[in-house]
Amino acid sequence: MRLPIHKRFYPVFALLYLLLVSAIPLQAKDCEAPAITTDKTSICSGETTTLILDPTPSYSIQSYAWFRDDNADGVFEPVTGGTNSSLTVSTAGMYYVVVESAECDNSPLTSNQVQVNVTEKPSTPIISLDPPSGAICGGDAVAFRVDFPEEGVEYVWRVDGADPKSGTEVSYTFEAFGTGTRDFTVSVEAIRQPGACRTLEEVEITVKETPEIDFGEVNEFTVCLPDSVEPADTVVVAQLVNNIQEPYLSSIAAYYIDWGDGNGEVRYSGQAGLFPEKGPAYEDYGEYPITIRVEATNGCEATFSQPFYYGKDPKANFTTGKEAVGTPQSCTPVIWSFGDSTTVGDSLAKDLTYKWEIKDQMNIGGWEVKLGESLTEDTLRVQFNNSGVFEVQLIVTNACDSDTTSQSIVVGYPQVQLTGDIVACGDTTVKYDQTLVFFDANFGNTVTYEWFVNGRLASNEQFPSLDFPRPGTYNVEARITNECGSSDDLGQKAPPQVVTILPVPGAPLINDITTCSGDSALLAPSGPGASYNFYDAGGNLVFTGPEYKTPPLTGPTTFQVETIDQNNCPSDRVTVNVNVVPPIDNNTIEGTQSICVGDAPDPLTGRQPNGGLSSSYVYTWQISTTGPSSGFSRATGTSNSQGYTPQSLGQTSWFRRVVNSGSCTADTSAAVKVTVVPRIENNTISEDQEICANEKPAILVGERPTGGDGTFLNIIWEVSTEGPDQGFVPAPGANAGENYDPGVLAQDSWFRRVVESGGCRVASDPVMITVYDELENNTVSIEEDEICTGTAPGVINGTEPTGGSGSYTYLWESSTAGPNAGFTAAAGTNNGQSYSPGRLARTTWFRRVVSSAACSADTSAVLSITVNPGVRNNTITATQTEVCTGQVPEPITGSMPTDGAGGYTYLWESSTIGPNSGFVQAAGTNDAQDYTATPLNRDTWFRRVVFSGGCSDTSEVVGITVLPIPATPTVVASNATACVNGSATLTVANPDGLEYRWYTSSTGGSPVFIGSEFTLDNVTQSATYYVEAVNDQECASVSRAPATVTVVAVEASAGENVTVIQGQTVELRGSGGATYLWEPATYLNNPNIPNPIARPDKTITYTVTVTSEEGCVDTASVTVEVIPALQIPNAFTPNGDNVNEVWEIENYANYPDMRVEVFNRWGNKVFSSKGYGVPWDGTYNGEELPVATYYYLIYLRSINDEPISGNVTIIR
Repeated sequence: MRLPIHKRFYPVFALLYLLLVSAIPLQAKDCEAPAITTDKTSICSGETTTLILDPTPSYSIQSYAWFRDDNADGVFEPVTGGTNSSLTVSTAGMYYVVVESAECDNSPLTSNQVQVNVTEKPSTPIISLDPPSGAICGGDAVAFRVDFPEEGVEYVWRVDGADPKSGTEVSYTFEAFGTGTRDFTVSVEAIRQPGACRTLEEVEITVKETPEIDFGEVNEFTVCLPDSVEPADTVVVAQLVNNIQEPYLSSIAAYYIDWGDGNGEVRYSGQAGLFPEKGPAYEDYGEYPITIRVEATNGCEATFSQPFYYGKDPKANFTTGKEAVGTPQSCTPVIWSFGDSTTVGDSLAKDLTYKWEIKDQMNIGGWEVKLGESLTEDTLRVQFNNSGVFEVQLIVTNACDSDTTSQSIVVGYPQVQLTGDIVACGDTTVKYDQTLVFFDANFGNTVTYEWFVNGRLASNEQFPSLDFPRPGTYNVEARITNECGSSDDLGQKAPPQVVTILPVPGAPLINDITTCSGDSALLAPSGPGASYNFYDAGGNLVFTGPEYKTPPLTGPTTFQVETIDQNNCPSDRVTVNVNVVPPIDNNTIEGTQSICVGDAPDPLTGRQPNGGLSSSYVYTWQISTTGPSSGFSRATGTSNSQGYTPQSLGQTSWFRRVVNSGSCTADTSAAVKVTVVPRIENNTISEDQEICANEKPAILVGERPTGGDGTFLNIIWEVSTEGPDQGFVPAPGANAGENYDPGVLAQDSWFRRVVESGGCRVASDPVMITVYDELENNTVSIEEDEICTGTAPGVINGTEPTGGSGSYTYLWESSTAGPNAGFTAAAGTNNGQSYSPGRLARTTWFRRVVSSAACSADTSAVLSITVNPGVRNNTITATQTEVCTGQVPEPITGSMPTDGAGGYTYLWESSTIGPNSGFVQAAGTNDAQDYTATPLNRDTWFRRVVFSGGCSDTSEVVGITVLPIPATPTVVASNATACVNGSATLTVANPDGLEYRWYTSSTGGSPVFIGSEFTLDNVTQSATYYVEAVNDQECASVSRAPATVTVVAVEASAGENVTVIQGQTVELRGSGGATYLWEPATYLNNPNIPNPIARPDKTITYTVTVTSEEGCVDTASVTVEVIPALQIPNAFTPNGDNVNEVWEIENYANYPDMRVEVFNRWGNKVFSSKGYGVPWDGTYNGEELPVATYYYLIYLRSINDEPISGNVTIIR
């Protein structure tokens, strides 16, 4: 079987073949391998390239064998026919050649390898376009597109006379003017790399020509108003002129004009006589983009655009501001800021150009521009270093005109300006505040003020109050002085302010007036003067003349009056109160009634009237027996009061009241009627009675009455518990009969019978039924209801009883059998209000019986007195009979008593006199079985008294002796100081042989040292120690003397690490000591102060050593990091030449939080960034900005810091 030979052995076989067939003898030299090359390593499909030996080898070659790797797998195969010195190939692969030379002992020789790439040609492009050919007009943009583009293929488009464009989709605008058509050739070439393999496709398109158009405007598209005229004062329109020439003019079908006013296009016919055509009126300044779209007869359109400028001649003006330079401020140097405030209309301000000029007419010099060096910006900042007067001129220009303005400024010298002359009346004080005087200290830090009146110094205040007490003329001048000079140094002084004081006339004489509502009041001053000003309450002038009649008034009104002299000087104003009272009202009376003949009616009541000229009214009561409308005359008796009490009447009468008040019209009330009927007779009832409380009296019997109006008798019984003359109310129960049954009564009562008929009312004489109260308040009591056997209790007290007739009889009763039986009259005096029992041997009960008049006897509740046996076994014991002065002895214990009534009560007593006298209640808690004394200061004796059931017993006495104590020691120094880890010694002054114990607390605890001198080492914190003296009896002093050791802990601080910009200063902030030493002293203004000023030019660490007043030392450090300052160019050239294309700010990386903002001359922000990783390229929203100067603000760390400002110019 034949085995296949792997193709990797083909080169080996080729070499063996060459060796076998070679007939050239081997030479004894080594040859350099041949090198192959080609002019094209990349070819397109269908093309060829030739591989050749280059350079030609210096030795002769007998044979060539070419090999190719076409799979990039490292396996080469012989190329068919590849036996020549060159090889033309069209297949991709890696190629080399093996040559055989008889001159080379290293033959065969293998060349280098060359890669040949073959690229497929792209398909021929398919072109589509929009709009299609034939529908394209000159000036139209036509979109071309390759349908089904291949990936990796570049498409390049070409059109007659235009630059090539790349892409699968492109757009071309075809310029074709005229009235016919034009043809254009459009080609697209498909290119694939490598090898730039190409295919080409072309199309022909027809373009309809567009007419050439041109328009003008009668005012050349510009209208400028004078600076004094506003848009509302005139009418501005654009008037278009048609400049289209033939043959284009005849081909126009219609015009579409957009006048730029926001209302869109207006269509006009294509008639030649249309123009000139006026547009709508423009309401405000601005640039109005006029667009004229012309439609030709072939359907093509052409567009003409021109802005119409509606402007205004500028009126130049500028604002000024100034600021001091340096701290503290001074009158020089100073920076003046000038800002354009030209009046031209808000929408036109952006069109202005500026030219500034500083005119130094006195050749003062010493000024420099700080902002706006070109003098062509809208703002200008100038620093003036010398005092003087300068003139600043601004020329503003727009499309309409130019205007010039200038202002003089004063540098250094202070200024003062008074307002115009003053004319005043009478004694006048003028307060010269900011409204009357203008001062400008011009940043002087030493400023004085001088005021002169008639040439004499009157005040040194800035804003004085100057008095002008007398009529006359005064000349007032002011002067201000700073370190640069005074306001008088500016040249000719301003004329003084003239203050003229005129005399004041006297105030008018006039009194308050009262009038009625709806009336006028006449205000007539009696002098001085002949003419007066009359003012209302609001201070408004209402009339001028000798007198003033007010309009009708409806309420109280206040006027003010002043005299006016021939100089129109007013006197003091006098207030005139016109009291306006309402008309009399509320005049009503009441009292319509019926009475018995001969009786006086009840009082007639009249309401308090309203209105009138005062609260005091004049009353007149009138009576008539004729009727309610006539026959009235003054009533008898007191008929001039608010109410009226008529006298007795014999017939029916009518009453009314007339009220007068000042000049107001009197008011008469409506009349009330009093009807008179015959008197009732024979109205009598039975006599008085007496009963006890809660008893029923006998029936009250009355006679039958007569009289009245004869038609009806009304009977009602009344009762009163207040007396026979008052408090009567209808009696309860059946109270309308001739007789009356009162029922059970509880208190004294009076009864009467009232008979009424026809308004005549007669009450009988009252009868009294006396009712005695039930006996009450019969109670008995005793302070101590327990006693020892054989003793007499205290008095049994009986209360004063109540009820009955007030006269009482007493009987005391006792019982030894119990509280409910066995009671007999008590022994001894037993008929008093209280009772004193004798000695008792057993428990006994007592009660009291009280009697009064006819009331039943009342017996009190029973009171018992318990009789108990005596107390025994009352002993006390003291375990500690000696104590130090001020100490508390051990508790004194007491035995548990026996007998008595049980439930024992204790009282401990003490004496400092002796064991037999002087005992008082012991201090502290003295009512327990045992007793703990309070601190003792002298010998004291104690005893215990025990109480139980009224019995008591006193114990034997125990004594406690009090020993003396030493005095509190005195320390040499109560406050000692020590540095941290230092030592301090505390010493007792004048030790006297006692023992001295030192503690860490004022009471209690264990001693930390014993001795008169206490030394502490390695002190780390402040502490207070306390020393006491102890004698031989172990008695300690009353208190411990304190001694404080204060550790002086010096804590140095150098402040937080800081970062400064190179060239800036920083204040170091040391604290914590009395003296300071900063090291190193490099770059410091003073190394021996807490807060030196450093100006390092590189990063440095300072160490401060602080020393306290006690000599204690500590150190701290602070690092001042110095970072390079920004390097900011003032121009760059973004013009595409790759030089200065962006605004490069050097060292910005040191300020990662830096914020950069750039503004145009109108203040519009055109660039902003946080950080500056991407420099500004001179564009805004992707559009190139015009060549101009722009202004920047750079915040290094925070938007609240003072920014770096300046300008940068774009140059192209």
